Amino acid sequence: MAMKRRRYVRALLGAATIGTASGIGNTSATTWFDPTVTTESGPVRGETVGETDVFKGIPYAEQPVGDRRWRPPEIPGEWEGTLEATEYGPACVQRGGLATIAGSEPEISGSEDCLNLNVWSPSDATPDDPAPVMVWIHGGGYTSGSNRYDSRRLSAFGDVVVVTINYRLGPFGFFTHPDLLAEDPRNVNQGYQDMRAALRWVQRNVRAFGGDPNTVTIFGESAGGNAVLTPMSDPAAEGLFHRVICESGPVVSDLLDREAAAQVGVDLADAVGCAGSDATDCLREKSPEDILTANADDSSGESTLDEPLGVVVDGEVVEKHPAKRFADGEFADVPLITGANADETQLFLLGTDVSTGEEYRATVEDRYGELADAVLETYPADAYETPKDALVAATTDATFRCGDRLVARWIDENGGTVYRYLFDDAPTYPLTFLSLLEDDVGAYHAAELAYVFGGDVTQGGTALARLGFRDKLLSRRMRDYWTTFATTGDPNSRLRPDWPQFTAGEQAQVRLTEDEIVRESGPKPECRLWESVYRDNVGL
Repeated sequence: MAMKRRRYVRALLGAATIGTASGIGNTSATTWFDPTVTTESGPVRGETVGETDVFKGIPYAEQPVGDRRWRPPEIPGEWEGTLEATEYGPACVQRGGLATIAGSEPEISGSEDCLNLNVWSPSDATPDDPAPVMVWIHGGGYTSGSNRYDSRRLSAFGDVVVVTINYRLGPFGFFTHPDLLAEDPRNVNQGYQDMRAALRWVQRNVRAFGGDPNTVTIFGESAGGNAVLTPMSDPAAEGLFHRVICESGPVVSDLLDREAAAQVGVDLADAVGCAGSDATDCLREKSPEDILTANADDSSGESTLDEPLGVVVDGEVVEKHPAKRFADGEFADVPLITGANADETQLFLLGTDVSTGEEYRATVEDRYGELADAVLETYPADAYETPKDALVAATTDATFRCGDRLVARWIDENGGTVYRYLFDDAPTYPLTFLSLLEDDVGAYHAAELAYVFGGDVTQGGTALARLGFRDKLLSRRMRDYWTTFATTGDPNSRLRPDWPQFTAGEQAQVRLTEDEIVRESGPKPECRLWESVYRDNVGL
């Protein structure tokens, strides 16, 4: 890629820009021209913001409304005229979201007409000189979130094309029913199939935006971090991507099988008034509000079903548990960055009063049952500054850090390439309601996103974090690691501290902190406890 030429061209483009907006929250600008590209469905007109051409709300599939509800995504048709792509498209329909963690009343938002994506491209990238591509899959527990991640700073910093996608959520994206399966065995894992459809769209169209379809990185956080490992272990997704970055993905989760998921569907059909032999037609006639209200507690927005809605090991779309594929050496031969944050569950333990050893023991016994004594022995309260810190450590290891480490070992032992990190910085301006409730927020779940994207990341009207001056050096380092990896498959460059490759023997990682990048190695003894649980979950 002609980096020096690109920066010279950018200077010329900057001189031709009138009143370019500044500030991470403003995404409009006035230029001499608006960028227009031609996709398989027709022309798309975006806007130039600084050094980046931005296109928003582009449909990548036929919209899953009416009779298409719960069906696999279909290739989009052509539109008439030029699609104006300067505003975000609708988010997928959802109830609740981030604000409910702080006790806010859950609200229904979004639309079923939501299979759209956004593209941020360096203004000087061309089909003849394409840039690496990074496809972002958002988090939100497979029930909330959207593709509204302002990616212009990441794109401009790393000379990469960034694509952010929506996918169906909750009871519209991870739902099935015996009648739906009888109609088509692929009527399951719809949200995951949307992700695959978006990656296929990228292969067919991204060159028109100046992106290289042969250098595609998929990256995601939380549920999105979990999601990027599914195509890595999916033969049907082979060739759609070439590197993977998993941020805070609960990678060894206990997933439902086809029969259990179908029973969840029967329970939801009963709750919404669609019991009986004509359940499919009845369910498709129900409004999104009917379905979401039947599936959620009025006060919390949490699912009232016995089992969560998420990826299903159905034997058709997802043939085998992804973690089992990693253990068995059945995964794409592409490099992986994977890691977690030091204090992930600080965000999820808001309102949990654990100020004494007795309260800590009671909380652990309630959460872990017969495993409680082993947890208390592994994470004794007196080994931490506070009992709450012990609980954060135990739950963070259980949900994020130890599963991530185990999958990294499996990949290395089967000949794969892995780099691991631990994000360990508390942003200057953390998630607002978290900082009001906790004195020391630490490196909480999703805190790293502002560093990766180079500025505010807002979901559902809530800023996950805002960077202060002291945070910007680490943000630049992380963006350099991420985009260098997207370009070469190796995060290392001459400009940054060395990031060693993870091996099952040395188990090296980098700790990403405000002041320095620290190289660490060696096993994490606490993970022995959780690895036995993971193996039971996966059936090893």
